[in-house]
Amino acid sequence: MNSVTENPIMHLGFSVISRNHQTEFQFFGPHGTDPLSLVTFHQTGNSAAVVMGRIYYRDEKLRDIVGQLPVELADAAKTNDAALALGMYLTRGREGLISLEGEYSLVLWDGRQGILIGSRDPMGAYPLFWAEIDGAIALSTHMRPLVRGSVRGLINPDYLAEFLMPPGTGREELDSERCIFRNVNRVRPGTIVEANMSTRTVQRQVYWDWPSRIATVTARTLEEVGQQYLDLLREAVRQRMVGRVTAHLSGGMDSTAIALLAGRLASEGIGDGPVHGLSLVYEKLSILSRETAYVQAALRVATGIVPHLINGDNILDYDGFLDPPLSDEPCPWLPRLGMNRHLVNVGADLGMHTMMAGIGADEVVDVPPAHISDLLKRGHLLAAWREAGRFSQAMNCNRWKVFSANGLASLLPIWLRYGLRPLLRRGHAGWSNQTGHTIAPWIRPDFARRHRMLDYGLQSLQNISRKYSTMRWSISLFATESRRGDMSRMWLAAPRGLHVTHPFFDPRLVCFGLGIPSHLCCIPGQQKPVLAQATRGLLPDEIRNRQRKGHFNEVTFMGLARNFQALKQLVVTTDADDLGLIDKTVLLDCLHRASLGVATDFRGLDRMDQTLAVLKWLSNLDAWEKAAATPTDVIHLAAAQPSTGPA
Repeated sequence: MNSVTENPIMHLGFSVISRNHQTEFQFFGPHGTDPLSLVTFHQTGNSAAVVMGRIYYRDEKLRDIVGQLPVELADAAKTNDAALALGMYLTRGREGLISLEGEYSLVLWDGRQGILIGSRDPMGAYPLFWAEIDGAIALSTHMRPLVRGSVRGLINPDYLAEFLMPPGTGREELDSERCIFRNVNRVRPGTIVEANMSTRTVQRQVYWDWPSRIATVTARTLEEVGQQYLDLLREAVRQRMVGRVTAHLSGGMDSTAIALLAGRLASEGIGDGPVHGLSLVYEKLSILSRETAYVQAALRVATGIVPHLINGDNILDYDGFLDPPLSDEPCPWLPRLGMNRHLVNVGADLGMHTMMAGIGADEVVDVPPAHISDLLKRGHLLAAWREAGRFSQAMNCNRWKVFSANGLASLLPIWLRYGLRPLLRRGHAGWSNQTGHTIAPWIRPDFARRHRMLDYGLQSLQNISRKYSTMRWSISLFATESRRGDMSRMWLAAPRGLHVTHPFFDPRLVCFGLGIPSHLCCIPGQQKPVLAQATRGLLPDEIRNRQRKGHFNEVTFMGLARNFQALKQLVVTTDADDLGLIDKTVLLDCLHRASLGVATDFRGLDRMDQTLAVLKWLSNLDAWEKAAATPTDVIHLAAAQPSTGPA
C-alpha cells in the first residue's frame, strides 16, 4: 500500500479504474479490515474487492463457502466485508455476489478473466457510478473522479426534468441510470454492472425483483403474523448492532420500536456497550411539544439505553440551505438537512459507529385499504362497497369518499386521473393545484416540452396505480423503491465514520411484510396493526395505540420565514439561464407567499423544495468542481487482458 497524500479529504469512498495495463484501487479517506471500517478492502492473488457499507447475515454465507476457501481468505472473511464478497465470488461466481445481504456498494476485480464488477444492494445504501474515461473503465462512489472537462457543459437537462417531477414527496435518487452529468452512469440498486476489459463491453444485470421474492405467509391470525414479524425485525436489528450504537427515539411507533429492541440486545451483550437514544424534544412548538410525553413513556420501559434529549426548537427546516455538503447531485431532502445533520453530529461526537433509524415501516405495514381496488378489478362490486363501509365508519367519513379514493380511482384511465386541465396545459398546474404528477408553474413550458416532463408525470402515476399484480404491492413497492439511496448517509454520516442503517428495510422483513394478507395488515380503526401486535410487551400501550403522530408544519413554516431572505437571494443570484429552466419571477412570488404561511398545500411546497435544491446545487457547482479529493491510498493490481477493439 502506497501512501499518496496526507491532505484532508472531503468525502469517504473509493474509485476503481481499469486500463489495458493495470487496475487501480483508489481510496479517499480511511479504509480497513475490521467490521467498524466503512470501507474495506481485500486482495487474493490478482483479484481484489472493495466494499463501502456493511454486509449482514455473515455466518450464513460463510457456512456455504468456508470449506472451499484458502485458509487466509476464510479467516479474513469472518470480519472483513470485502474478503467475504471476494470469497463468495471466487467460489460461486456472480451468484455469490447476488446472494450477499446488507447495505453496501462493492467493486470487484477478477484478474483471472480481466473483468471489473460493480454492485449495489436492493435499497442502494451507498452510491456507485461508472464511466468510460481516457480509455479506461472506472467505477466510483463519487462522480467527481469520473467527470472530465467543463462540468457545467456536461449537465444533463433530462436528469433535471425527471428530478423536478418526483411523485409525492420526492425520492433520494432517480430510478434510472441517468445522472446529473451526461457522461456518468448510475449503477442502480439491486443491479450488477460487469465490464469485460478484453472485449471492452459493459453488461448490466438486474438481480433483484421484489415480486418474485415476496414471502408466502401462511399464518392465519394477527397474533401469529405479529410474532413472525417481530422475530424478523429483532434479527434485522441484531445484524446491525455493529460497534457502538445510537438510535433515533422519537416517541413514534417505528423509531421507538427499533431503539427499544436495540437496547434489549445491548443488555444481552450484543454490540459494544449501551445504545445511545437520541430524541429531539420541543418546548416552544405547540404540536411537537406533545411528543415529549411519548419519549418519556418509552424511556420508562427502556433497558440498555442511555437517553440524550436534544432541544429541537431552534433546528428548523430550510436551515440546510445555508451550508449543505458539496453533494454530487441535487439533494431532494435539503429542507430537512439541518435536522438530519444535527442528529448525525451528536451521534458522531459521542463516538458511535452505527446509527439506527425507524424509516421503512410506513411503506410496508401502514397501507391504505387498497384491496378495495383489487376487489373491483375482480368484479366483486358488492364486497368492495362493503369494505368501503367498514373503513368509512372507522374513519368517520363518507363511504363514497373511501370507495372512490381506494377503489375507483386506480381503475380510471390515466388521462382522467391526471386531470383534463393539466393535460390540456401539457402537465402544468397552478401552485395551489399541484399533485404528485403535475408541473410547477415556474418551470418554463419550452423546457418541460423538450424534456418530456409530462411523460414523467404520467409514468409515475401509472406505476403507483398498477405496476404490480395487486394494488397494495403497487403502492408499497413504489413507496419502498422511492426510498432507494440515502444522501444523508453518504454525505453527512459517512464522512464522520458513522453508518446509518434502516432495519425496517431489511429485504427479509420487507418481503415478509408484503406477503401478509391484506385483511391482517389493514384493519379499520387500527394504525399499523401488524407492528402494533409485534411490539406488544415492547412498546408502551400509549405508543402502540397511537392513531397519529405530531406533524412538522411549525418547523417547516418557521424555517421558511427565518431563511426567506437567504432563499430569495439564492433564486436571484444563481445562474440558471443557460438551462432555460425557471421563470424566477413566478418562483419568487410563490416563495414569498410560502414564507408568509399562505401556502399550506405541501404538494406545491414539495415542488418548490425540489427546485430550490437544484438552484442550491448549481450555486455550489464551482466549489464542487474545485474540491476534487486526491486519493489517500492507491493499490495497483495485475494487468488486464489486452483490448481487442473500441468500446
